[in-house]
Amino acid sequence: MRGSNGHPRPVCNRNPVWKRRSSYLAGLKDLFSGELVGYAMSERMTKHLVMQALFRAVASHRPPPGLIHHTDRGSQYCAHAYQNLVIQFGMQASMSRRGNCFDNAPIESFWGTLKSELVYISSAVRHSAAAAARDHGIHRDLL
Repeated sequence: MRGSNGHPRPVCNRNPVWKRRSSYLAGLKDLFSGELVGYAMSERMTKHLVMQALFRAVASHRPPPGLIHHTDRGSQYCAHAYQNLVIQFGMQASMSRRGNCFDNAPIESFWGTLKSELVYISSAVRHSAAAAARDHGIHRDLL
């Protein structure tokens, strides 16, 4: 874009601090206790992320051989490296049939609850930051 004098106008980002980056969270839930037994976070959803979550679950809970390990049909869980790790830990792999999402409902319910609570919390933080800025005479577009 050019200004009235013909020179290019600088482009600025009004709130560089508020840039959003996606984070992926892989988790394993114990259906008996309802507890999240292993998790890992990364900027990308890869087989390494889900393998790290599985490692953490096994390290913290030491499940007995024969444990049924259920996942969806995501490419990360279908990867040979992940399936080999499941076998190495003595687990029995289980995956839903194509188009059958009901088997995975417990962890999907957890993700839904987590997302709704995070949205509520981040919204409350933004509103309190805006109120603090207003009270201190700082006028910025925080919302």
